[in-house]
This record gives sequence, structure tokens and C-alpha cells, in this order.
Amino acid sequence: MFLVKLTRYRWFYGRIHRMRASFRAACAPFIEDIEKLQREVDNLYRRADTASEEIHRDRLLDIAQQVGDQLEEQRQDAEEALMLLRKAFVVATYHFWERGAQRFAPHKQKKPNHHALVAALRGASIVVDEQGLEELRLLVNCLKHNSNDARTLRPTQ
Repeated sequence: MFLVKLTRYRWFYGRIHRMRASFRAACAPFIEDIEKLQREVDNLYRRADTASEEIHRDRLLDIAQQVGDQLEEQRQDAEEALMLLRKAFVVATYHFWERGAQRFAPHKQKKPNHHALVAALRGASIVVDEQGLEELRLLVNCLKHNSNDARTLRPTQ
């Protein structure tokens, strides 16, 4: 029985590791785009600052401003895509946890809810971060259903 649990834990943590690696790999192009765009804008302004003639400097500053505006739009697009990706991974991570919890802990319900899964894991002597999982559950509900759970995550002051 111990070997079965150990194998399941290895499987679960292996999947978590692969999800983390997948998330980082999926984010990398957007992060690279954002960094590249920032470097391009910085280079244009640096060239304008070091221009020898005032007319040339003014022209470079005009170009830098125009290109900077375009690059800022592209940057915002990349940041929006990155945020969408983060949201998708949050939802996927929670659903992965739900499936894993159902596999590792016996439960009585056909479709157990979050609290039943936590109780089943606790009953199987599996340690869980209940507060962290509750925050993750609330966040997923906010992302999927635009629910009022946001107030629980961050109460208004």
C-alpha cells in the first residue's frame, strides 16, 4: 500500500512539475516580446540623445515617439495575452488538483465538491494547504463565473 501511495505522489508531483514547466515555456515568448519591445524603444531614445545635430535629434525623437506608441500597443497586446495565459493555467491547475484529489482519496459522493475532497484527503492522511486551496478555488470561481468570491479573496476596505 505504501508503494502505491508513493507512486501516486510521484505521478502527481511529476505532473505538477510538467505543468510549471509548460507554464514557463508558454509565457516565454510573450515575456521575450515585451523585453524586446522595451529594448527597441530604449535604443531609439538613446540614439536621439546621442545625435550630433539638433535637426537630426528632433527627427529621431519624432520617430522614437511614433515607434514608441506603436510598440506600446504591441506591448499591451503581449501583456494581455500573458494575463489570459496565466488565467488559463490557474483554472487548469485547480482542475488538475481536483482530479488528483479524486484519485488519491476515497470519497462517498459521485461528484464531490471542493470541501468534500479536502475532507477526504485529510481522512486519508494526505496533508493539504487548505487555505491556499481555498484561495485557489475562489480565484478560479472568479475567473470562470465572474462570481462574488472576489470579495472573499480581497475584501473592500
